Amino acid sequence: MTAKSSKKKGRMYISGPMSGIDEKVVIERFRDAKALLHEKGWRVFNPADPLWMEKLKEFELDYSEILAKDIARLAECDAIYMLKGWHESRGCLAELQFAHSCSIPIYAEDGAFDNIPKNTPIQVRRLL
Repeated sequence: MTAKSSKKKGRMYISGPMSGIDEKVVIERFRDAKALLHEKGWRVFNPADPLWMEKLKEFELDYSEILAKDIARLAECDAIYMLKGWHESRGCLAELQFAHSCSIPIYAEDGAFDNIPKNTPIQVRRLL
């Protein structure tokens, strides 16, 4: 453990666009985010983890069932980390709304909220 991550900060859920994007690209983006969050002291739930994705495929779930399972995992976390492009994803919007409604702290990848209106009632925290 590095000096940067000497204190565990809880469990972080990664939220980012997945549908319609090459699976390898999605896995890599989420894997990179997970590595950054681990470095900062977080335990991470990665919904783009190949093992989690394979488990969901085995059950032949539809989109709403998968989203419900992801939201259930988010409910077990202490914070959410939004990746760029979240605002173009129905799933990310649902996850963000759930986090906001439940007062789950919201963190974001640099630039992820740059084009969002300033009067948006969602408080985004800086990842330290």
